[in-house]
Amino acid sequence: MLSTPSAALLQESTGQTPLQAVRHCLLKLLPHYDSENAVVVDRIWHSTDALRAHKQAFFVQLEETVFAALCESWSLPDRRPALRMTAMLSVGAMRLAIEARRQDSRTRPLTEYLQESFAVLEGQLSPPSDRA
Repeated sequence: MLSTPSAALLQESTGQTPLQAVRHCLLKLLPHYDSENAVVVDRIWHSTDALRAHKQAFFVQLEETVFAALCESWSLPDRRPALRMTAMLSVGAMRLAIEARRQDSRTRPLTEYLQESFAVLEGQLSPPSDRA
């Protein structure tokens, strides 16, 4: 899965924000990984401390992959810190979506959990006057 987000992200329009691009990219890719087998594998990954550590390493690699793709699309050097933060927040939103699904016994598609994670994230990033 690590090279696929990079290729998909590079196809995203730079007319949107980097966060919107990553969100759109992940929403397109996640249905390919949302199956009963994926749920079983996710539970196995969380069955021991050692496997959980490997799963966390996967998310770090994914964050680095997303960051590299963002830097390729939005190549101005002064944007790198913001792009790094965008990669971290986006992968974190995906990680929390997967966790929410696991805790919810997978009652809904993973993309719904991801939409909710990004909605919370974007709500926190909006100006205070826009918050309810």
